[in-house]
Amino acid sequence: MKTPLIITSLVVLLSACSMQPKPTNSDAKKTASSESAIQPIEGLEIPIRTFEVSASTPSSIQLPNGGEISFPANAFVDETGKPVKGKVTIEWQEYHSLTDILLSGIPMAYDSAGISSSLISGGMFTIDAHQGKTGIELAPGKSATVALASNNPQKAFNFYALDETTGKWSYETTAVATPNPAAIPGLPVKGEPKEKMILLDVEVAINKDSFPELNPHDIIGWEIPETAVSKKQMKAIRSVACKANIQSKLNKDKYSISISNPKETIVVAARPVTFEHGPSNQAAAKNQLTQDLADYLSYQDLASKGELIRIRDIPSFGTYNWDCMYSNPDAITAKVKLDIPNTTAEKYAHFYFVSPQSNRVIPMEYKGQIVLDPKEPTCIIGITKEREVFAVRNNQFNDIRDRKRQPEYHYTMKPLNKRIQSGNELSELIQQCI
Repeated sequence: MKTPLIITSLVVLLSACSMQPKPTNSDAKKTASSESAIQPIEGLEIPIRTFEVSASTPSSIQLPNGGEISFPANAFVDETGKPVKGKVTIEWQEYHSLTDILLSGIPMAYDSAGISSSLISGGMFTIDAHQGKTGIELAPGKSATVALASNNPQKAFNFYALDETTGKWSYETTAVATPNPAAIPGLPVKGEPKEKMILLDVEVAINKDSFPELNPHDIIGWEIPETAVSKKQMKAIRSVACKANIQSKLNKDKYSISISNPKETIVVAARPVTFEHGPSNQAAAKNQLTQDLADYLSYQDLASKGELIRIRDIPSFGTYNWDCMYSNPDAITAKVKLDIPNTTAEKYAHFYFVSPQSNRVIPMEYKGQIVLDPKEPTCIIGITKEREVFAVRNNQFNDIRDRKRQPEYHYTMKPLNKRIQSGNELSELIQQCI
């Protein structure tokens, strides 16, 4: 097998997906404003993915994890209520893992009848739209249909909408999820927006009788969507001797190819790349290679297929959550005070109460209240403006578990000697603390 050459290219057709977490006007309106209840950690925001759809005709966006966003015809109006024509840019963020939710800065407490409960997410998303510098809304009487892929196996969840100014969630409905249909990774469906591609320089065995249109000597690689393989699979393709062959022809220029190593076989939809028909935007791709590869690795968390689909029509853009309320009769409520040693940084840091077993992430202040399950591993994570991480580890809560009642528990947080750069790094630190 040849040493793989990975070239990333951006295909701009019906719609384009941007993997850069760069702020837009509407992003600044939601997350950077001091009036917003959503306060992500600067520099670690969940990437915004952007798509273009038609304002006049029915449009849909196929998400790489099996989800979908669809709009009816004439679905949009501008800030004055005037119907919008042409193309509309859709901004999309979705959150599934503990670190997704933690880094989002979205409140995760639900108040009802004066009782505050923490939410356990079955999938959360933020959606917005603009046309140039103009904010776009859904037209009166129109709604968008969001089919959110979820890896949480629980089928029934409540659906909530967030007031982004107050941080309060409002209950909308309860619904049962449906299975996420399986598909060959990388095979587009009708209406799917084009996305970034990668070029795999693999030796593919070609049966000349079955595929006479292909000349192995002309093929320099096989182009696939970057979401068609996981990070682990890509590592195996790059480092392990693999065998590849064509299974079938899928359409005019795509083939189903299988790539096998001693541990697994990966089946993807791929286009042969030749000198006459090279990868899209090859010159620009060379300039963007380093950044695109980093984006590719971070994108794999989203690209894994969700087991279930949760569907809901939404009448307006904003932040929504499929959730259920945490309930545990054995849980202990305790007031805590957190101290980051040798500094006053706790007044400006972000703090999170984290319980991975029940999938709870609760933003909190350095003086706050926690609800602790005595039998569940738990930690509190503090992240400063410099992205330094401090923690109250699981074993430090034993005084609460032993029910040694105190008006307030004081914890000096321990440094983890790490300036985090990504959600994956933060996830590893959380595991060390529990």
